[in-house]
Amino acid sequence: MSREMQGHELFKAGEVSDRIERSVQTIGLWYQSKRRGYKVTQCLPEPVYIKGRRYFTEKDIKALIEFKDNLERGDMAPYNREHKWGKEGKKIQKRLRNKHKKEANEN
Repeated sequence: MSREMQGHELFKAGEVSDRIERSVQTIGLWYQSKRRGYKVTQCLPEPVYIKGRRYFTEKDIKALIEFKDNLERGDMAPYNREHKWGKEGKKIQKRLRNKHKKEANEN
């Protein structure tokens, strides 16, 4: 159920989730990464918060669809490794750094 504010229809994250075909958790992850300064997500529109709930305008939904469509496989992987995977993510990051160093030394 949407609500209206200053002439704009506002949609809850669940409604937006259905429209952009991504879970509420994924949308939340995008915004969590934006708050932490992850550059891939800095283009996301700022939602309206009412009593702690996120609401989006139609314009925001279009921007989220564009973001989703332009997001490439692996774009969120560095953020997820660092902030979501715990110790295992840190091990993976260390392996990747070592691999990149080794490749750089070989060239």
